[in-house]
This record gives sequence, structure tokens and C-alpha cells, in this order.
Amino acid sequence: MGRNVQRRAPEWTAILLTAVTVSSLGCKHGGGPTAPVLIFDGKGTSRGDVAAIESLLDESGLAYDTAGSWRLDRMSEAELAAHRLLIVPGGDFMVMGKNLRAATGPKVRTAVQGGLGYLGICGGALMAEIGRASC
Repeated sequence: MGRNVQRRAPEWTAILLTAVTVSSLGCKHGGGPTAPVLIFDGKGTSRGDVAAIESLLDESGLAYDTAGSWRLDRMSEAELAAHRLLIVPGGDFMVMGKNLRAATGPKVRTAVQGGLGYLGICGGALMAEIGRASC
């Protein structure tokens, strides 16, 4: 088990550096008490990936919030834009997509075009590409 963590360390280090960099950049958002990072932990996401990302952010002292499928569906573009980075971890992208409303993808895309950072890992990257192709 210890060897797996060591082999994956460069991948998780890159994820942490991306999160820290994006969340510390000047942004178009109005500030406030909103955590800079939002992690999608909805249906279909890898629980191990979510836990690893949370652990990295905790260790770095970087504030984050989580949103499951239900919450992400109900967030407005303004609520999404209040964060600096949305992380969508690996998992079963088909299950992730089927458990989100059709309007959620375009809403996230609009927030990203307005300045929200997006870090899709494995299935999360596929979610972004598939959502873009369906426009």
C-alpha cells in the first residue's frame, strides 16, 4: 500500500500545485467567505480520489467545499463563480453525467468561460470533453 502512494505522489503533487496556483491567482470574483476550491463528490466519483484530493488540500491549508450531484445541479452560475477552482475527480463519467441535470453542464461551462478554473482528473476530464461535444 505504501508503494502505491509513493508511485502516485507525482500525480497528486501536480494536482495540489494546480489547485494552489489557480486558487491563488487574481480572479474576477467578488471575494467573500466562499472557499476557493469546490470539489465535486457526486454520484459516480471515485471516493478514493475525493479523499486524496481533500487530504492534499487539508495538508496545504487550502480551504475547500464539496458539492454532490444534487447540490451542483442547484448551484447558480454566480454561486459557481464565487469559487476559483472546480475539481472533478476520477470515477465513472457515465454515472456522473447521468446523475446531473442537462442544464448543469452548460452552467458549469459558462462559469468556466467567466473565469472559474476547472481541473478534471480522468473521468472528470472526460466529463468536460463530453459536455463540450454535446453543445
